[in-house]
Amino acid sequence: MSITEILAHSRVPGAQMIHRRGSEVVSEINHGHLSVATTSAPVTSASVFQAASLSKVVFSYLTLRAVDSGQLELDTPLSAYFDSPRTHESEAARAITARQALNHTTGLPNWVDGAGTEDSVLNPHVAPGTRFTYSGDGFFPLQQTLEALDGRPLELMAQQDLFSSFGMEDSSFVFREADASRTAAGHGADGTGTGISRFRRANSAFTLTTAARDYSRFLELAVCHGEGLRPDTHVAWLSTSSDARLTTERSEGETPTVTWGLGVGLEANRHGPAVWHWGDNGNHRAFFVAVPDRDESVVMFFNSANGQKAAAPILERVLPGRRFASLDWVDAYDRG
Repeated sequence: MSITEILAHSRVPGAQMIHRRGSEVVSEINHGHLSVATTSAPVTSASVFQAASLSKVVFSYLTLRAVDSGQLELDTPLSAYFDSPRTHESEAARAITARQALNHTTGLPNWVDGAGTEDSVLNPHVAPGTRFTYSGDGFFPLQQTLEALDGRPLELMAQQDLFSSFGMEDSSFVFREADASRTAAGHGADGTGTGISRFRRANSAFTLTTAARDYSRFLELAVCHGEGLRPDTHVAWLSTSSDARLTTERSEGETPTVTWGLGVGLEANRHGPAVWHWGDNGNHRAFFVAVPDRDESVVMFFNSANGQKAAAPILERVLPGRRFASLDWVDAYDRG
């Protein structure tokens, strides 16, 4: 099947995909419509999609720039920099470090009281630093710490320190009303449209909206080349920092070749070490994989809860002969 046939078969109303090798865009797909309710608005290269948890990779880059500048140390408790009321009741929470937030060893659940809640009490259910426990909520205290140290909100920091220098004009951590007409709406698995999300508060874990051409450029310059980072910091970003093993309850289908770096998924691949992340905002899905040794990447955005179903066959079509363990890991995580 062609990529457009894969997307239609998976019941994905709209999607973007870019396969890049170095500065060359090998292939690009802009499929379908932004919303089933407005079928006259097709997806174009200028459309913007929710990046969901691919937001974390962009934020991890900004965090490591702060480490390089001396604002922040990876292994100093965040509470030493920023007194968060969310951690007052827990000595363990006050011990959480930037490294633990980035490599998902905070011991916190994914979300304590739902995505984006900013006032719930943080109390790790596993001692910080002991094992991998994927957590979006672990990223927000790190964001608040970085904002307090830097003096700028995340959105301004991202625009001034990253998006403007990388030419990522279609990227933002907060909703911009001017982008409404080109923003992808969400769709449930049954195809029902759920409208567009207007994120008013930037959250480093999930609120980035962007276009595939922007994110693909970020993968080339930041992930593959380490532009803007010290060479040793770039190496540390993409080196194993936690084992990413799923819990005993989720052990079926576990893929030991998958580990976690500082805000990015990693896997051992016969074509070279690969970097990856998936995004799940419910009715919006995303996925990327990059192979820095080959200076190659593929990024995909979907405006549907069915998007992850299309990721594997699209990768098989774009990168034939390569099976990525990261996709098996995501399937096992979702089943858990």
